[in-house]
Amino acid sequence: MVEHFVLFTLKEDVTDAQYAELERAIYGLSGLAGCTRLTFGRDHILTRGRGYTHALMTRHASRAAAKAYQLDPEHVRVRDAVISPLL
Repeated sequence: MVEHFVLFTLKEDVTDAQYAELERAIYGLSGLAGCTRLTFGRDHILTRGRGYTHALMTRHASRAAAKAYQLDPEHVRVRDAVISPLL
């Protein structure tokens, strides 16, 4: 089993509509081959987050499954077109 953690900070001016699209797109990744679990959310204990506001965790059966997930065109699209512009 491989777990992958992504910590990031969203821009302060992210709108509710943009955040809703972000959540929809991220949770949509849970259906990709190789992903056995996905969680996403805000850091509600801001004193320990070292400045990060959100975390994403994915779980995969193997390193090969994690690599395939990273290279999946939908994962790349969500990363580049949905997540990155909000950072």
